[in-house]
Amino acid sequence: MTMLNGIFTPSPRPKASFRLFCLPYAGGSSSTYLNWQKNLDAHVELVCVEPPGRGTRFDEAPIDRVDRLVELLSAEMQSWLDRPFGIFGHSNGALVGFELARRLQGMGKSPAIFFASAKKAPSRLEEARLHVMSDAELIEELRISGDTPDEFFETPELIDLFLPPLRADFALSETYVYAPGPLLSGELVMLSGSDDETMTRQDRSAWSHEFTGEQSWCEIPGGHFFIEESQKHVFDALNKSLSAFHAAPNLP
Repeated sequence: MTMLNGIFTPSPRPKASFRLFCLPYAGGSSSTYLNWQKNLDAHVELVCVEPPGRGTRFDEAPIDRVDRLVELLSAEMQSWLDRPFGIFGHSNGALVGFELARRLQGMGKSPAIFFASAKKAPSRLEEARLHVMSDAELIEELRISGDTPDEFFETPELIDLFLPPLRADFALSETYVYAPGPLLSGELVMLSGSDDETMTRQDRSAWSHEFTGEQSWCEIPGGHFFIEESQKHVFDALNKSLSAFHAAPNLP
């Protein structure tokens, strides 16, 4: 494993011609992507992006504002941008990834492709107040959603450990203020679950208005966490889209 700050690849591929940076969903970490490398074509090197307060950076204070997180991650990524790259973000990771792509493009490092997975378009985010709820209220909301394992609620130690970074993740999305900006020049691939209503037709249209490159949409069997439920379909979609970037690496 090669790691620098919160940016690392679980299985280095030094001869890969393309890098795919993957950002986790709210409450998630790089562990979601650790087994992905072996399922991606040989020309792609998977790179995990670990925000503070999650996974390998659990001992760091979480960041609860998108602009501050993007400033940190864009700086940490600089030494990894020596070849063409793309960004994959699921749910909250897609929002952070979108603003990260904007910042990198402004620095002259445009992602060639962006995967927006299971997230409403940044210009269409709905108001929510989970991050300002009391612990008891937030725990009850998590119970109702059904997306959190029962063991979490039965273990006070887990609640104490994971509730603060999860609250920060909710704050990332709930305090975000969309501002129109330069269109992203790369390709856009939107992924949504067949049983998930997060990304509507209106969201796909709004996402498409942020990009000038080719655009496509892929519906994956499953709910909001189809990246866990239907991994083969996800890998097939990724490899199909990334096949266009299969070229001999131009490395120093």
